[in-house]
Amino acid sequence: MTEQSATAEPLGTLVIDQRYCGPPDSANGGYTCGRLAEYIPGPATVRLMKPPPLGRRLDVVRLGHQLELRHGEDIIARAWPGGPEIEVPAAPSLQSASARRAHYAGLDESIFPTCFVCGIAREDGDGLRIHAGRDPQAEAVRGDLGGQPSGHVACDWTPHSSFCGEGGTVPAHLIWAALDCPSGWAFLSDGDEIALLGEFSAHIQEALHCGLAYIVAGWEVSRERRKRLTGSAIYALDGRPLAWARATWIVVADR
Repeated sequence: MTEQSATAEPLGTLVIDQRYCGPPDSANGGYTCGRLAEYIPGPATVRLMKPPPLGRRLDVVRLGHQLELRHGEDIIARAWPGGPEIEVPAAPSLQSASARRAHYAGLDESIFPTCFVCGIAREDGDGLRIHAGRDPQAEAVRGDLGGQPSGHVACDWTPHSSFCGEGGTVPAHLIWAALDCPSGWAFLSDGDEIALLGEFSAHIQEALHCGLAYIVAGWEVSRERRKRLTGSAIYALDGRPLAWARATWIVVADR
């Protein structure tokens, strides 16, 4: 039996509150991916098919080895087991990551100021306030990008107590959300593009705890036409990667 011919098995429903927006009228991509990925044990990959709606009933169904997130007849996302295949670079120091907040491109050029993850209009405890910026002292790193600079952004992050789950840990779907925007700002820091998350794959190695400081980083891997392949990671202060992700972004407009 193929995935297409498999009978849909209902697994549950989701309603994403306005609080978790990315753009003002749709949900944050990483948060949505994380909510769907919670139905899959271990690392997972999620492909967003349409902007996830806010405040609407979304049905989670299983078709063979895949899951679908549906709004009525519309398929919002598909997910399947399997984590990111990506090389995670060494973590910047906490001092460097903290200093880069002042150079977060969204402070002056914010695309979505109310974004749950990176919006500058969100108060501490309401949004994650992950403002990953570049190191102005470092030369642009160049990779196999056809002459384009390979961005690397970072910031410090201490999860607020309002995000605590059982035992003071950060729920997995919020870790997925935290990994989202830094992977985008790795290339959006150029300031000339608007992009939306297309596919997201994440692996959580260790739990995160509210009230503890972490280092968050994002980096650009490659470009192909309007696709941007990026990575992101959350590190302990000793440099150990605790969670990491691979993202494909689609540029939808030039500024």
